[in-house]
Amino acid sequence: MFSKEIDIISNILKNSGFPNSMIKHQLFNFLKILNKNNVVFEANKKNIYFGVEYNGVETDTFYRKIRSSFNRNIPFCLNLKIYSKKGIILREILNTKCSAKINLNRPGVYSIPCKDCESVYIGQTGRTINTRIKEHSKSILPNSKICSAVKDHVHQLDHNIDFKNTKVLMYSNTLSERLIVESYFIKRSNVFTGNKSSTELLIF
Repeated sequence: MFSKEIDIISNILKNSGFPNSMIKHQLFNFLKILNKNNVVFEANKKNIYFGVEYNGVETDTFYRKIRSSFNRNIPFCLNLKIYSKKGIILREILNTKCSAKINLNRPGVYSIPCKDCESVYIGQTGRTINTRIKEHSKSILPNSKICSAVKDHVHQLDHNIDFKNTKVLMYSNTLSERLIVESYFIKRSNVFTGNKSSTELLIF
């Protein structure tokens, strides 16, 4: 019976948008604790704990929805306890410093300057930064169908892009960190027209 209930919990979390890796990790930790304490699964209710990084109103809404769905589907033997855990600390992300030696073969947030004015292009990528630079350079070629703020800056102002002096603002394999740093620098830099953040963060 418990195996069936775990499947129901897993499906609820999947339908709520949680990645499979997080679901498996949390359920594995829960089962490991129960095995360690030799818990016997009986008809009386047992607490199941699920930690979620707190991200404001969206997280509160999720709490209500997941708890309501859980109680409707499993009202008899398990009690869902959702708790908030430490998430990304903004200060730690923005204080991240890159080494003096630039490595463009890593994912991260980058800045590409213009040779003819003080404006820059700010971007982020989960691939290598070098791959994105090549894509930007191809976008400004004649007959290129690639749309980008870099291409518009070159064609509209007849300026030249200084790809060789691309700066790395942050190395990161984590999308949420890259989006925060990208948005932060776009808000505080003189960027190309049309250079918008991949996601709009109101905190900046």
